Amino acid sequence: MRYPVLAAVLLAGCAAQPPPPAALPMVKAEPPKIVIPPDPLDGLAPNVRAAIEGNTTPVLHHGITTFYAYSPDVQYTVYCQPLRATELRLSPDEYVDKDSVILGDSVRWGVRVGVHTVMVEPLATPADPNMTSNLVIATDHGRSYHLMLRLRPKFMAAVAWYYPSDVKAAEAARQIALTQAAAQASDPPAKEAQ
Repeated sequence: MRYPVLAAVLLAGCAAQPPPPAALPMVKAEPPKIVIPPDPLDGLAPNVRAAIEGNTTPVLHHGITTFYAYSPDVQYTVYCQPLRATELRLSPDEYVDKDSVILGDSVRWGVRVGVHTVMVEPLATPADPNMTSNLVIATDHGRSYHLMLRLRPKFMAAVAWYYPSDVKAAEAARQIALTQAAAQASDPPAKEAQ
């Protein structure tokens, strides 16, 4: 007696189910719009732009600032003078803290660390003209700046860097986006299936 009742309950449950939904028409999604990054050469100083476009890495000067082309495998010479400070300017989007700046001779040289800058000053007198030290700065971008600090009567008031490899990588990404956008624009829109 139990089985016929169970069968009736199961059959009643099957009969109460709603019919499957009607098939919806297929709508083709539009491909995502390709975002073209800005030209990384725009806004660079003319001499920096010319150096990067010419695939050269000269030391450049603008006002009181000496510009070096950044490379992780170069030790940069920075000329300092007693009673004068030299400002080392990092990239504006690059950060450093006091634990990321190592000075070789902290008895005769001093450093002050800012958010995007490091100030260097020799603490000795000009009587020690061969006084040198090294300085290593590690930043949040994974860059390491290796510097050799030397005394010289004509000192560098400010030192900054330009970044050819970063600009070239950004330009390559921009060219890929331009090519993809041109290909997308030349493809006719697909007709919907009816």
